[in-house]
Formats: sequence, structure tokens, C-alpha cells
Amino acid sequence: MKTRTRLFLYTLVIVVVQAVSICLVLRVSDSCDRHLQKESNSRSVAQHLGGILFEMSQLRELPTSLGPSAVLSSLNDISIRLDGHIQALNPLLPDRNELDALEEMQSEFRRVTVKLKQLLAREASAGSKVLDNCRDEVQEIVSPLNSLVIGKYSFIVKGVSQRERGKDLGGFDSVGDLRSVILFVFMLPTVCSLGVLFAFFYETKCRIDSLAGKIQKFRSFLDAQNPSGEDNEIAELERLFFNSANELRKRAALTEEMLDNSSDVICSINSSLEFCFVSSAAISVWGMRPKDLVQCQIADIVVEEDRGMFVGKMTEISSYTQTCISRIEARIKPANGVERYTVWQCRWSPSQQSIFAVVHDISERRRLEEEIRASERRIRELLDVLPVGVVLSDDRGSVEYINGAIEKMMASTGGRAGSRNVQDFLELSQASISQQISDIPMETSLKGVNDERLPVEVSAHSVNVNKKNCWIILVNDIRDRIEVRRIRQNFVAIVSHDLRTPLTAIMSHLDLMASGVYGEINEKGLERLSTACRSVERLLSLVNDLLDLEKLESGGIEVECQKIAIEDVVLDTVSSLHELSSSKSITVKYQPVDTYVFADRSRLGQILQNLLSNAIKFSPSGSKVLISEEICGDFVKIKIDDSGPGIPENKRFVVFEKFQQLEKSVRRRGHGSGLGLTIAKELVEKHGGNIGVTDSVLGGCCFWFTLRRQAPPSLPV
Repeated sequence: MKTRTRLFLYTLVIVVVQAVSICLVLRVSDSCDRHLQKESNSRSVAQHLGGILFEMSQLRELPTSLGPSAVLSSLNDISIRLDGHIQALNPLLPDRNELDALEEMQSEFRRVTVKLKQLLAREASAGSKVLDNCRDEVQEIVSPLNSLVIGKYSFIVKGVSQRERGKDLGGFDSVGDLRSVILFVFMLPTVCSLGVLFAFFYETKCRIDSLAGKIQKFRSFLDAQNPSGEDNEIAELERLFFNSANELRKRAALTEEMLDNSSDVICSINSSLEFCFVSSAAISVWGMRPKDLVQCQIADIVVEEDRGMFVGKMTEISSYTQTCISRIEARIKPANGVERYTVWQCRWSPSQQSIFAVVHDISERRRLEEEIRASERRIRELLDVLPVGVVLSDDRGSVEYINGAIEKMMASTGGRAGSRNVQDFLELSQASISQQISDIPMETSLKGVNDERLPVEVSAHSVNVNKKNCWIILVNDIRDRIEVRRIRQNFVAIVSHDLRTPLTAIMSHLDLMASGVYGEINEKGLERLSTACRSVERLLSLVNDLLDLEKLESGGIEVECQKIAIEDVVLDTVSSLHELSSSKSITVKYQPVDTYVFADRSRLGQILQNLLSNAIKFSPSGSKVLISEEICGDFVKIKIDDSGPGIPENKRFVVFEKFQQLEKSVRRRGHGSGLGLTIAKELVEKHGGNIGVTDSVLGGCCFWFTLRRQAPPSLPV
């Protein structure tokens, strides 16, 4: 039974006893109240009966020597007082016979009163002044009443006396018994409470003594007895201690197993720097048995070079007055003779006066660190011989590394090789590196002395170095590129002004000659003249292609995009090349789709002109060329299929490069500058599309490009 249940039962007993005591007290109190009430009633009955007897004596001794009116007045007073006594006795007499006797007395008194009043009336009418002569008659009238009153008085007094002798004391024989009961009632709860408390505390003491004995055994893990099977708090506490002992045994076994299976050596060292305990990991890590190390000095296993430092730090740790944790690195020389790099995590315990240490073998980490350092040296050597400048900096531009190429660039301008900020040698604003430089190359200059500047191209790439955001800045010397750019610009200027203008003039004169302005020319001359015109046209086409390509690469050409119908541009292009296709009897078929694109109309026509003219030129006579459209999501794919010999797959990646033409055996006959496809590619990319070449359904090749699709205009209602 649980202690709280037992305590509840003990309390319940006390409460029951107390309730019984209260009931007894209430009963005794009620008996006393009834007893006192009956005594009060008896006294009142005796008082009123005495009053009745007194009034009867007054009635017997009426003053007959007086007149009738005076006697009548006395009779009325006696009658009133006697009625008052009888009325007061009615509620005090519980016995019915006594009440009947009282009523009989009252009736007889009224009868006597009536007779006396008749007598007084008679005498008054006779004119008598006194009633002395009527004394005997009065006594004769009153005597029966007197006898009746005395008899009834005796009867009532006898009943009251009997009730007085049989007083209701609540079942108790006497007042002394009642007092004994009251004393018992007040003493019973106290005695019961003391007895219950004594029993409870005695039982609890016995169980606690038993538990204390088991705790003594528990301290040494010798409690082999199972706890009692009772269901109370003390037994539950016994089971708790029993389970705790078992749990401690398990944990002790688990701790021992963990120490045995730990990859680190765990040991304890006393203040004399001797091993007190060594885990079994020493066998696999150091090649030493724990029992061989116990009571040995720790300095014996430390290499001589580190011994002084190691012993000094251990002595310092053992001199501390409070708990502290220290870290020591030292090399040890185990039994196998191979030096091991170790880290000792030491904790001093003042209460145990011992050092508890976890020894971690870092030999592999040291080897990896050496390899990393060697790798870093090799990387630095490689970076130093790179022709591209490399700068490592943080977000604020603080330089952490620069390679040899940067130093050479700075030396060529007389700059400082020891600059510690990127802005010291690069033309950048005060904004952060991440806002100024991105992975998209940008041109700037390298600062030198006397305002000397070296043009460079820089790009930055974000990297994480030691959990810190850094930037690798690549710096290229672009002096040669700028020189090539200048030469190309000069060449374009020469082509534009020194070639296109004369060629235009020559073409004009040849047209005039062919028209006969300068006189008649024979058939052979016209043939030669036609050949010359075609040669001049090819030269002008080449010059125009060169100028267009230069403008595209330098950003000099802007596309003005708008919503246009592809069908209109394709039909215009086919119409402009009708003469070329007719000369070879080539049929150009177009499969229109009601699609709209967002493009520059003139540049789209130029793209189609280059691709369609190539398809016609490289297709055999009498064949056909197919133009089709295909919707691909948000883009429209325009395809031009020819019937030519096609392009080998290993050659397709070069056809869009400048001045690239396949062998005549591959593409048969054809004349061109080698810039048409390059210009088409640049224009398509300007529109945000892609261009490519695949095999054609007609047996030749299929050139395709994509443009962004636009919804067609809404139809009128």
C-alpha cells in the first residue's frame, strides 16, 4: 500500500472518530437542553399551581363583611388571576389527563363564580349592606370547588413529580455519567490521533531504516536483493535505487567499453606526473600496454627535444588551484620507435589532484598539412610564371597576394610592388571590389609613377578562403590588343575611304560603258565588261561585309526591334533573290505560319539574305530550297533547307567563324567573302536568339535561327 494511501486511511480514521465525537457532543448537548427545559417547565407548573391554590384560599375567604359590590369586585379579580394561571399551565402540561383535570378545574371555577355572582345579585337587590348572613351559603358553594382543586392539584403535582424523577438525560443514568461521557468524547480524538501518528511514523521509520541499509549496499554495488513488491512510495524509492544501481553498472560497463574503443588515448596523471590510468587505446596507437605505462613518468615517452617544454607545462597545470583546461602539442616516441605528433587536452582537477588528459594523434593531420603547404608552394610557383596577373584581395580591396606578372606590370610603370590595396595600383573608385569588378572583363589601367598608365583588362571571381569572402582578380596586359584594335580601325578607315569610294566610281564608269555612253562596244568587249562588273561587285560586297562586321563587333550597330510578320520579310527576300534562283532553275518554297517576331526588319532581311543566298549558291541547278517556321515556346525557329552536298559534322563548328570557307569539293562551287555567316550570327545574337546548322530533309544542310515570338495583332470585330 502506498504511503499516501496509508496516510489517507489514517486521516480517515481520525476524521471518523472526530465525527463520532461531534455526534456524541451534539447528543449530550441536546439532552442537557431538554433537561434544563423540563426543569424550567416544572418550576413554572409549580408556581402556577401554587398561584391557583392561593386564589382558592382567597376565594374561600371572601370579605363577606363588605357590601355586594366590593365582594363582586374581589371575585372578578380572583377570576381573572385564576384564568391567567390556567392559561399559562396549558402549554406546560404534556399529559392529556392533566390537561383534562385543569379544564375540569376551570369549568368548576366558572360554575362557582356564576353561583356567587347570582348570590351577590340577589343580596344586592334585597338591599343588604353586608353579606355576613350569607357566609355559610358562600362556603357551601365554594367547598366543592376547593375539594376539586385540591384533588386535581394533587394529581397534577404527582404527574410532575414522576416526570421529575424520570428526567431525560439522553439515555444516561445520571449527570455524573453524562460528565464522564463528555470527558471521553473530548479525549477520544486526541488519543486516536496520537495513536495513528505514532503508527504511521513508526512504520515509516522502519522502512527508511531498511532503505538506508540498502543504500549502504548500493554505494558499493552489492545490493543483490530485489526491492519489495509493495505498492507505496518507500517501495518505489527502493525500486528507484535498485534500478539506478543497475543503470550505473550498465553505464560503467559502457564507459569502460567506450574507453577501450576510443581512437584517442585517455589517461589520468597525478601531481608527480606519473600515469595513474591509461585506456587500452594505447596498445593500438602507441604500441604500449596500459599496465606497462601505469606508475611511469610521462616524460619517458616524450621525445627529448619536446621533453623540457612538455614537463614544464604539465608542472604548471598541476600547480593550479582551480579547474583549468590546457592544450599541449608534443611528439612522443612509442615502443615501435616511430615518432608521433600528439595533442594533449589536459584538465586539472583540484579535488582529485590529478590531470585528466585526452591524447589525440595528429600525425596524419601533420602529414596532410605538409602536403597542403607543398601544394600551396607549387600553386604559388605556377601563379608566378603565369602571363596573367593574379591578385587575391578581400571585399575592402586589401591585397593578400599578388603574383609575379603583376609585379612585372607594376615595375614596367614604375609602380610599387608592395602595395597593400587594390586601389593603389588599379584605377577603381572607392566602392567595394564586388561592385566595381565582376566576372565580366572590364578595361581599366594600372597606375604608375608620373601619371603613367598601363591599359589592362580585369575580371574578378568570388572565392571563400578560410571562411572569408575573397576575390581573385585577373589582370591582363592589353597593350597589344589596343594596338591591334588601332590597326584594325585604321584598316577599316582605309577600306571605307580608300577602297569603297574608288570601287564605287569604277562601278559607275563600268555601268556607263555598258550603256554605250562612251561609244559602241563589241560583243567580246561587253563580255569582258560584264566580268569586270561582277568582280567589282564582289569587291564592294566584301568591303561592305567587312565594315558591317567591324561595326557589329565594336557595337556600332544597334537593332531597332518592333513587332513584324515573318512572312512579309521572307517574301521580300525571296523576291530580291529571284534572279539568282532563276539563273540556276532553283525553286524556293516557303511554308508560312501566321507568326510575328520582335526584330529589326532590315537586319532580319539581311540575315535571311545571307542564309538564302548561300542555300541557292550551294544547291545544284534544278533543285529546290525550303523555308519553314516552327514555334518553340517563346521563340520562333526559322529554317532554310537546301539540296547541296551538306556540311560534315566535324566542320559545322567553324562555318560561323570569320573568313571560313569549306573546300570546294565539299560545298562545290561558290564565291563569297567568308563573312556572311559570321555577320548573320552576330545579328541573330544581337536579337537575343541562337543560330546553328543541322542535316536537311532535302539531303543538304539546314541553317536555322531563333527570334523572340510576339503575339499577332488582334483582329477587328
